[in-house]
Amino acid sequence: MEALLAGLFGYVVFACGLLLGRRLMPKTSPVVLLVPVGLASHAAGIVIASALLPSFQYWPYASTFALLVMGHILAFGAVYKSVSLHLLMEFADTKGPFPLSAANAQVERLFAGRAAILTESGLVERRGDSYAVTLPGQRLASRIGALQRLFGIKSGGLYRFQREHPADPKKSADATDPNSAV
Repeated sequence: MEALLAGLFGYVVFACGLLLGRRLMPKTSPVVLLVPVGLASHAAGIVIASALLPSFQYWPYASTFALLVMGHILAFGAVYKSVSLHLLMEFADTKGPFPLSAANAQVERLFAGRAAILTESGLVERRGDSYAVTLPGQRLASRIGALQRLFGIKSGGLYRFQREHPADPKKSADATDPNSAV
């Protein structure tokens, strides 16, 4: 039981460390803080628990700490990156009806931000009014596709992107078929 409480303590150190890191380094992405804060809080929890508890057991501590931290990261990721939640917040903040044009502008802005990240990472490049995948981007997409097949994921999660293929009418018809593999 002591090790479980120590794991809880380690998690509290982790959560406080993230809050402190965000206040001290507001321009740093919160995702970047997860690993260093996680390692430091895990180590601090071990040191403090082993100093205070004569019968400290590492594995119950580590499993409790890991469970709580992973739950935190999953919840954080859902709230931090969810396009649907961002739209919902925009809808809620608007007094009166939310115009469709504003919703479309919001989605375009979110897409542009993500496309910029892919471009800066060298995974895609801008070519006029289009994007083209680079060789490193194609390699990463192939790896992700292999992982999706391994895990039995048939689509990209919550979103099904319809691809336009104006030169090939069969591919255009497949893009609108909800049963086709996109």
